[in-house]
Amino acid sequence: MNHEQAIRIRERLLARLPAARDVLRGSLLDRTIRHRSGCPKCHRGEGHPVSVLAVGYPGGRVRQISLRKNQVAGVRRSLANYRKLKSAIEQICESFRRVVLILDGDDGGRKATARIAAQLAGKCSVGLVAVPNGSQPDQLNRAELAALLAGNFGQEEATR
Repeated sequence: MNHEQAIRIRERLLARLPAARDVLRGSLLDRTIRHRSGCPKCHRGEGHPVSVLAVGYPGGRVRQISLRKNQVAGVRRSLANYRKLKSAIEQICESFRRVVLILDGDDGGRKATARIAAQLAGKCSVGLVAVPNGSQPDQLNRAELAALLAGNFGQEEATR
């Protein structure tokens, strides 16, 4: 694959990525809550339908969060975005031997970088670029970006 082909593939994959703030990992469950006594609806066996977001953590811990009806559509969309992101990461790993992550220099960007790097681990070589606190990669000028990338590539590659 030549340089131009790699750029086209990368751009096509990047265009499909959702914004990091619109990504949510977990499972959406539909449950029915039934009260033990005092509720006519539960006494008839109907119960109360509720949606629950279940998020698993290391060590087997699972946190369940009850959702209001108006939150369910947004959670579904964010869960779908997570699956899209995961699929794109797999395709990136298949296409490139080395991936350099350069996300925003805020808490959200650092957390997303760590999460994506963990998913890429063992699948391809991953380079992490630390963006100055509060900065965004698209706001850096060419010289600042080249200086940040120089730690992950040779100087010649960083300035392309």
